[in-house]
Amino acid sequence: MEHIDYKFTRHNARNAQHVYFMEEILGAVPEYWAVKLGFNEPRAKLAHFFQQEKACFNRQRRFIQTDDMLKADKHRNTVYLFYKKITKVYRDYGTDAEKKEAAKKVYFLFQDTGWATRLDDMSKSAVFSALARDLQKEPYASALQLLGLEKASKELNSANQTYLSLVTNRTAQAHSRYIASSMKEERPRVDRAFDILAQSINAVYLTNELQTKNAEARIALLRIIKNVNRILLAFRRTIRLNLRGGKEDEETDTTANG
Repeated sequence: MEHIDYKFTRHNARNAQHVYFMEEILGAVPEYWAVKLGFNEPRAKLAHFFQQEKACFNRQRRFIQTDDMLKADKHRNTVYLFYKKITKVYRDYGTDAEKKEAAKKVYFLFQDTGWATRLDDMSKSAVFSALARDLQKEPYASALQLLGLEKASKELNSANQTYLSLVTNRTAQAHSRYIASSMKEERPRVDRAFDILAQSINAVYLTNELQTKNAEARIALLRIIKNVNRILLAFRRTIRLNLRGGKEDEETDTTANG
């Protein structure tokens, strides 16, 4: 039986990694389906506690912002805007019909991100990460290849990860005692709220499988469970790397490559 495999310790995750993880989790559990399927209350509680954690984390970051982080943030904005604007130019002014159609497909993804460069740091990171993944999928990958922009996903992901690495490293190096103690209070509350949400989703899925048997609900729940488990798998890997000093062993590499 499918379920969210949420039972593992997260205390070895760094603050930036924990914030990013919870940002992705909330994105993987849409409010629309939470309301429709009956687990909006635990989702709303998680969102509430997470906003407190993120506010605490952002207060911390204001104390430790560095020039290299500012440059890295500006660079990832530039990469994002470059590909967004160049696909718009192809869409609006392209003379080749096939390329024009390809540009429409790709620009649709960029449009869906809204004003991404104006988001707070962690929200922007989550948007850029999701966009980089989507650009690798069809029909967008083929469209980018046709436009000669096949490096878009790799360059955006690289710029985004460079920034996140700087945030993570800097956060680990320097923070005030007040903020550190606040994060120690906020994170467990967020983790408990996530566990309750995961339990609720698992219970709703089980009930639907055994009793309700609603096909639309099943599809939505399976998608949510699959996406959450993918995020959890990546987060566990991140925590293992923290414990190993950032070094991947052969077993980890083999698993990651399928």
